[in-house]
Amino acid sequence: MNAAARPIKNIVFDMGNVLMTFNGPHFATRFSDNDQDAALLQAAYFGRGEWALLDAGVIGYPTMMRIAEAHLPERLWPNLHDMAAHW
Repeated sequence: MNAAARPIKNIVFDMGNVLMTFNGPHFATRFSDNDQDAALLQAAYFGRGEWALLDAGVIGYPTMMRIAEAHLPERLWPNLHDMAAHW
């Protein structure tokens, strides 16, 4: 079978700053009640080196959530989960 006749198996969409604007700090404000909590959410999720690993598919969301939770007060865990689900 030649390459042109093979069915497409996967399509990859590059979302962040390609198909849509990525602005972690701004996005975090949608899931917090104040600037301080937004900054904490941003730093724990989008601001960590592990974010690049998640984006590259090296780690999964459960791992990223455990890492982010470890860097947040427990009161912000529901905000974190909501933010991650909507991202």
